[in-house]
Amino acid sequence: MPPVIQGNTLTMAEQVKLTWKPVATKQFTGDRAKLFTAYEEAKAMMVASRDELEESVTKGLVKMDAVPDGKECVYGYRFGQMAVAFAEPKANKTPKDAIVL
Repeated sequence: MPPVIQGNTLTMAEQVKLTWKPVATKQFTGDRAKLFTAYEEAKAMMVASRDELEESVTKGLVKMDAVPDGKECVYGYRFGQMAVAFAEPKANKTPKDAIVL
């Protein structure tokens, strides 16, 4: 059996060399299914908390007049450290087959 690597311990260069295979998580049963459900619930809570945090930080930056005109805040978490950058707003793409009125 190959070794199990816990967490994200590989460098990007090491990850590029890997071939990723999907795991049929819907087929999990018993304790594995419970663990995966707990993971999904924790991930959803983290996403909601992150969204609230980013909204709060953005409001603070806007209040400080720190966001350049015509830019929006984008966030990254490289190595767990929160970082902000100011980017052009993403345009809402219209699907090719959409009817535009």
